[in-house]
Amino acid sequence: MAVKGVFFDLYGTLYKYGNMNQAWNDWLDTFYKNFLLFDKNLTRESLSAACGGFFSKEEPLVCNSNLSVFENRILRLSEELNYNIPPEFISNIAEENLAAWQKHISIDEQAIPILDILKNNYILGLISNFDHPEHVKKIINQDKMDIYFSSITISGKVGFKKPDKRIFDTALNKTNLKPEEVLFVGDANDDIEGANAAGLIPVFINRELKSEEMLDYNQIEKKHRHIKNKKLFTITNLGQLEAIINEINEV
Repeated sequence: MAVKGVFFDLYGTLYKYGNMNQAWNDWLDTFYKNFLLFDKNLTRESLSAACGGFFSKEEPLVCNSNLSVFENRILRLSEELNYNIPPEFISNIAEENLAAWQKHISIDEQAIPILDILKNNYILGLISNFDHPEHVKKIINQDKMDIYFSSITISGKVGFKKPDKRIFDTALNKTNLKPEEVLFVGDANDDIEGANAAGLIPVFINRELKSEEMLDYNQIEKKHRHIKNKKLFTITNLGQLEAIINEINEV
């Protein structure tokens, strides 16, 4: 069956990671600066320990429905530290925090050119694991990528995260495409395993820097799981994607 759609992961795929050690230091500094307003005795070291595995922890069971998952994680952290921070201030912290982190991430130089090529013949979609959907919308609007996508599916909005196949099903339902008609391009195990489970054709972009090592603060190192996938295609840059599609369509 011919390829009719191409869906992309965002971070590590359309965006490239830079100096992530500095990114996470800046991320922590925004918390520290803001939390000092509520605790003059707070040390950066104690806050760093409290933030370990910030995104790996289960999502808060009790959430403020007016806040994103990310904002609720910040709220939980503040409560663990016994700070009474107003929700509107939490939102300000979230915006500042992500802006500091984002400065060390840049759009892949081949992203817009390949999207320009593909848009004429394929339905394009974006599937991202991200706890703060408004940030994703903001950056893709700023970089003028939003115009390319027929569907944008963000985990913090739909409630499912890769590798859960339901996030792929949600994206497919927005386009009426069949799974076997869609390539999914991603840089992490969760991307490939999730696409495989949902029946999409996985394309692994093999970056030198692995996203699993970058998506959490002081994340505990984990072993990469073996990906059992007979349909896996591998590229080293986005410019190679068109050749992969042509190869599949010629079969």
